Amino acid sequence: MGIIDRVTTEVSQLLDRSQSPMLGDLLSYLSDPTTTGLHGVLQRLRNHGYHEAVVSWVGRGVNQPLTAAQLTLALAPQIRALAIRTAQPPERVASQLAYLLPLVVDLLTPNGRLPEPSRAGAAIAGLEPLAQPHRRIA
Repeated sequence: MGIIDRVTTEVSQLLDRSQSPMLGDLLSYLSDPTTTGLHGVLQRLRNHGYHEAVVSWVGRGVNQPLTAAQLTLALAPQIRALAIRTAQPPERVASQLAYLLPLVVDLLTPNGRLPEPSRAGAAIAGLEPLAQPHRRIA
């Protein structure tokens, strides 16, 4: 599968899930300089023993999944913050993150490299239209 096919498939998957406000809030959180941001979240995952999963998300291969429970162990403060932002229970936020985070990281790293911290916000802003409600043409 070529890169265009892969990105198209992943964008379609994100659009299917974007009815939830979680995608927009996740993108906002990952680009916020007052939080740990994208690089901080990925570093916390590495520090909790999920280095291989992070490498798979950034790389060009298949994304290794993490469970909601694994994310909760590594990202408890971030999950609590997102739960407050979205007015959802932390368990639901963790479940949605287990689906969305690997896809978002994968879309941000089409060349197998993370954007520089100074450019991560701009890269994430490029995904924000995916979080907007979309209309189907009848």
